[in-house]
Amino acid sequence: MKSKIAKLGAALVVALAFTASFSASALAWQRFNPVNNRVEARRDINNNGFVGPYDRAVLGTRHLYRTVNAGPRVNTPLENRYDHNNNGWIGPREHYAITHRNVSNWRDAVCDANHNGLIGPGEARCAY
Repeated sequence: MKSKIAKLGAALVVALAFTASFSASALAWQRFNPVNNRVEARRDINNNGFVGPYDRAVLGTRHLYRTVNAGPRVNTPLENRYDHNNNGWIGPREHYAITHRNVSNWRDAVCDANHNGLIGPGEARCAY
């Protein structure tokens, strides 16, 4: 009886050691995955060419602050034109670039109520 328990214990230790080493190597491989296609490129938040720990952390918590971090998903070619970092999302900086345009002529200058050189969302509906 003792030898069976000892054999089972030894087999369990070997199995756990193999599983731990295999999972550690798998985690090391997954730590930095090179971006190979469009789907992985959308997961590459900081555009460094790898889906790393930062990207997975942001992707894992994106549902908590979707409007702040991710913005709306890119679905059409027109939206794709405004997706400057090509990650598949319209982020805060890209949204700002869409909703604020520079004052370039006298008509825009008439609409620029706060004289900051940008036409914001509230100023875009002014009458000339």
